[in-house]
Amino acid sequence: MDKINIKPFNEFWLNCSFNAHLSIMTSINPKYNDLAYLNCYTYVNKMQIPKGITIENEDEVQKSILQSASYQEAICFKDKSDEEMLLHIIELLNNQNLFIGVDLFYWLPDTICWQKLHWSHYALVTGYNSNDNTFVVLDSDAYKYGKFEIPRERFITAVRNCPFKPEGYTITINSNPSDFSLELNAVIQNAEKIIENIENHLEANDIWEYSPYHMQAGQHFEFFSMFAYQIMNRQIANSLLFKRLAELKLINDKTCAGAVNSFNELRIGWETIKNIFIKSGLMSPRALDIDRLIAIKNSLLKQEKAVWEHFVY
Repeated sequence: MDKINIKPFNEFWLNCSFNAHLSIMTSINPKYNDLAYLNCYTYVNKMQIPKGITIENEDEVQKSILQSASYQEAICFKDKSDEEMLLHIIELLNNQNLFIGVDLFYWLPDTICWQKLHWSHYALVTGYNSNDNTFVVLDSDAYKYGKFEIPRERFITAVRNCPFKPEGYTITINSNPSDFSLELNAVIQNAEKIIENIENHLEANDIWEYSPYHMQAGQHFEFFSMFAYQIMNRQIANSLLFKRLAELKLINDKTCAGAVNSFNELRIGWETIKNIFIKSGLMSPRALDIDRLIAIKNSLLKQEKAVWEHFVY
């Protein structure tokens, strides 16, 4: 299949990899929005500093369908001079989209890592603007998952400082990816897993550990806020899921309205936690009322558990 124009999937944000692959998938066919809404997530406690509660998508069906959207072939280019490397990448971009490893310290302003933390990922690079000498990428800043333009010299620096092997991948679009349709039974089964998962996390209080005088404490608070932001966005996805179920006549309007209202309240609650971290990260010395945060977290988890139980039972 020829190179396609990839539009950013920005109805909600879970992580850069998820949104990049959903952008590819929904650009092939908008019906795959339903795949993004699917409630195949679990809460996890990050056990390494910075510790914090967040969510992960663990559904193998969802992963396999996302991966079926494209074939990826490893590429190398760092053995070339800067000019030769850029020419090679630009030539590839004429016919294909690319995943390229970049050091986020140099990549996008208004991010956790910008000029503060050397952390790498594969960025989705979709084109080159010869008029401005910028590379067109789909990625995330503090405000959205969207389209950005990276100046040539910054692009070189970010690529050169990324330790990843392979250095990148070409993306060949599959014109016939795995099919998917949203089914009520799958949503119920996932809801049952979420209920059990939440029950296990209500007793977990050893989270959000940090040192108030540690030089990286500010970065830890930014990660805590990002984890809360992920959970906040999952509540947005849950609202979209129930609206879609109602559109498909799989649930009635009353069930939809009640769930959407509850998930909106949960979104606001996790946004409150996110804002506490942002505000606290600006203080010196940095301080948190951990007991209060854990109480809010447990209240929100209990509320979400009740929403899913009402839906299932």
